[in-house]
Amino acid sequence: MADLYFTHRLSWKKYFLYFLYVFALNFFFFFLIGEKGSLWGKDTIHYILWSNLPIKGGYVIYPWFLKGLRFIHGEKLYFEYAYIYQSILSIAVDILLIEYIRTKYRMGHLAGMVMHILILATYSYTLPGAVSSHYLLTEGITIPIFLLSMYFYLRYLNGESYIYLLTSCVVCIVLYFTRQQLIVILLVYLGIAAMNEILERIGPKHSLRIYLLSLCIILVMAVACIYGYFRYVSGWEYSEENNQLIEATTGKALCLMTEEDSMLYTGQDREIYNELYQDCKTNGRLLENFPHSIMDYEEIHKIINENITEHETIIWEYFYRLQSDNGGLDAYAVRNRITATETSNHRAEYLGLILRLMPSSLVASIFVQPSKWRLLCYIFSILMYLVTVIIIIYSIKQRQIKAYYLPEVIVLSIIFCNSIFCNILLYGQQRYVIYCMGLFYVFNIIMINGLRKDKYEIQDDRKH
Repeated sequence: MADLYFTHRLSWKKYFLYFLYVFALNFFFFFLIGEKGSLWGKDTIHYILWSNLPIKGGYVIYPWFLKGLRFIHGEKLYFEYAYIYQSILSIAVDILLIEYIRTKYRMGHLAGMVMHILILATYSYTLPGAVSSHYLLTEGITIPIFLLSMYFYLRYLNGESYIYLLTSCVVCIVLYFTRQQLIVILLVYLGIAAMNEILERIGPKHSLRIYLLSLCIILVMAVACIYGYFRYVSGWEYSEENNQLIEATTGKALCLMTEEDSMLYTGQDREIYNELYQDCKTNGRLLENFPHSIMDYEEIHKIINENITEHETIIWEYFYRLQSDNGGLDAYAVRNRITATETSNHRAEYLGLILRLMPSSLVASIFVQPSKWRLLCYIFSILMYLVTVIIIIYSIKQRQIKAYYLPEVIVLSIIFCNSIFCNILLYGQQRYVIYCMGLFYVFNIIMINGLRKDKYEIQDDRKH
């Protein structure tokens, strides 16, 4: 295990063999595992046609990416080239990030080999079907863009120029226009940067208090976001807008319907509500039909997703029977009123639903969840979180160099905030929370490396 921690300087032969291994590993993983070529996902058609985008002006980077490929390679071939570009981008960013970590923390080539394997876990959630970079979905570019932002942010944390902090924030803005719930990453970066600057000035003596204060601030912000979300949803009562955010909220809100709630509506709204309620009750898509175990999250996701797809059919058929000239806008307006009313009238149940989905999101953030071994996955994930938190607290109390444990603090903050955000706005499918899976284990290696007495001292260039 000596190579795991010894100097990163290698002979040119070992250096050549090391990079031959790195490129062979990445080529095999991204181009030879699973199905080949570009694959379509559920939302691919929306990115191609620029339709049903979550918020006006949102998610525009990926449609522009596909449009650029169409311009370069033509209408018939650009689909096949998309996965190649996405895979090459992923490989380049992975190598850039891991090699920076390996050299900056003076770790040997064995550590580099292990970290190159671990970072690939981020792209594995779609296996055994295919690597995620093969799908024409936003995750094809959001994962490498996120890892690129982490590369620049690590350079700032390690005492290099403030320009890297600015660059990481700019990359996060690009990330926001690719997948909007990832704005939480920018908020975490800014919060950790503020905390880092405070620690630089007061010294390590009060580190633990500062971290606990930061945790309290995160919890307060989470509560504020939930309150703001309910206020935002209540405004849909007067909206005819349609987007993915409203659809996802409707999918959860319809689970909360009760027979008594029919009295909250009048006229057409009551007739449509009764049809929706009877359909959900008949097909077992209400809260009372949810499985009792929190590990059966797939069944809950399935119910929410079916509510999303079925409610539109029922409402549109209602207005088709009326032969309404303004059926489209009327349908969206009624749907939005029902969603706003149900969410406001059942806030406790809605929050309970979010909390019920949280454990699966936290597990999905660091580990895959095959149904045969789901209990073992939950146990493993809980142990990994506990061990990680214990190492962080120990490192802080021992006044270790923060460059070794602060990256893991960032990852845990992103996992927690992103899980809350995704379950409030959407629902926590693994593709929405996968971003930190590889980094979680890579940064654990950095933390363990930081516990050695002969560890390399990270120099702060901003002080020189």
